[in-house]
Amino acid sequence: MNTKLYRRLLFCAAAGCTATVLFGAPVAQAAAAGRIVDAPISIDATGKRDVGQELNQLFERAPANATVRLVRNARYRVETTLTLRARRGLIVDGNHAMIFAATDGTNAAIPNTPGQKLHWPRLRQHLAIWDSDNVTIRDLAIAGPNAAHEYLSRFEGQAGVLIARSRHVTIDGVHISGTYGDGMYLSGGSDAITVRNSEFRSIGRQGIALAWATNVDVGSALFDAVARSAIDVEPFGGSTVAHIHVHDSAFRSYKNFLLAANGAPSALVEDLWIEHNDLSGSRGLTVNAGLIRHQRRGIHLVANHSVDVATIPRGIAQTEPIQITNYDGIEIRDNVQPIASGAAVAFDGDCHATISGNDFRGAKLVARTKRPCGALDIGRALQPSDPPGPPGSRRSKVPKIAAKPGQTPGNPAAARCARDAGSNPWLLPAALVGGGASLASLVVLLSWRRRDRKETQNTEALGGGGDDDLNGDPSMDPGEYDDAP
Repeated sequence: MNTKLYRRLLFCAAAGCTATVLFGAPVAQAAAAGRIVDAPISIDATGKRDVGQELNQLFERAPANATVRLVRNARYRVETTLTLRARRGLIVDGNHAMIFAATDGTNAAIPNTPGQKLHWPRLRQHLAIWDSDNVTIRDLAIAGPNAAHEYLSRFEGQAGVLIARSRHVTIDGVHISGTYGDGMYLSGGSDAITVRNSEFRSIGRQGIALAWATNVDVGSALFDAVARSAIDVEPFGGSTVAHIHVHDSAFRSYKNFLLAANGAPSALVEDLWIEHNDLSGSRGLTVNAGLIRHQRRGIHLVANHSVDVATIPRGIAQTEPIQITNYDGIEIRDNVQPIASGAAVAFDGDCHATISGNDFRGAKLVARTKRPCGALDIGRALQPSDPPGPPGSRRSKVPKIAAKPGQTPGNPAAARCARDAGSNPWLLPAALVGGGASLASLVVLLSWRRRDRKETQNTEALGGGGDDDLNGDPSMDPGEYDDAP
């Protein structure tokens, strides 16, 4: 018999092991079978003092494939950012504890991250997951100090959870409230993100904001008292937001739209699904998606149900609850949404739209078309097979499955540049030059960036109301926050 297996059998005879211990477990299951690290009782669990540094040390020292278990029903005061960086196979078992901030972070200890140093406390995220793979956060409450759930631009980067440059992250049973920023902010080419059984209440910005993420599944969630839009697709120049599925969730009160999907013209946005959700409140099934200048692909509104009449946010030049601009491939099917009057849907330059089986009671017209298919398509829709273009441009190739954490597709120097810019935006020119790029390449990059900003500023995506999307990415380029719907 194999010597190692024989020793395992002897050990398990005494300890009562499972077959997993004997023969090993797949990598994806390693975290569940790993070591349990309990939070020490020396970390104050009553909320009397700031324990951010102690909790960060606890997470840093936990081995790979471990479960960090907090004290049950504890109240941990954290005025800084809790950071999980470069973790593999880690489970944070909140054990129904709460992590809360009592202040806006102005006088808190600033993390040793250049982006946060330059923009503190604006970018004080409560929990940040960076460059990680196979991480689960479960049974945890995160509470910010924004009890009035008002939007304040000087604190708009204070997300409840930031996920950047990470893959296979699960947020399960996490209740986020009182943030000045988004409930969650996803960026950095993050991929395979699952959010389930979670709540977003009293949120000062968007419920969930997607700046650069693919294959995101949000299900069995609750959104209530959101100061801006419940789901916001807000890519910045050259990023990708694709294969987003929001389903079987409850949406109550949100100030702007159920779905806002605008952002930088040079981004790739495709395959958005809003499906089987229960809606209530004055906004209901309200959508503002698309851009005048560049066509996008794939938006699906399926079997959503609202009992309240949908109203348009004030100050927005949009007359129908659902306005979709310059999309190719639209499905609006089996929804229930009372309408005060007029049309329920406005198509503007859209192609290949299917609308059927909806109950838009009160509407005089199901849909109206402002301009025909292709009338607004100044820039052809990006295709996954398109060749790469200048770094940061809309032709920068980004596959449907994002690159590994810490990497970006395309030119290696540009990849290092985008990665390092997350910590220090001043590394951008150095990364290009250090990677062998010529001065001409730098000029091209800056010219594309300048054009992209100009297009974003001038966009008419809100029907003349201006594009109030966030076009910057606070995790990758923290100086570019704009107003967002």
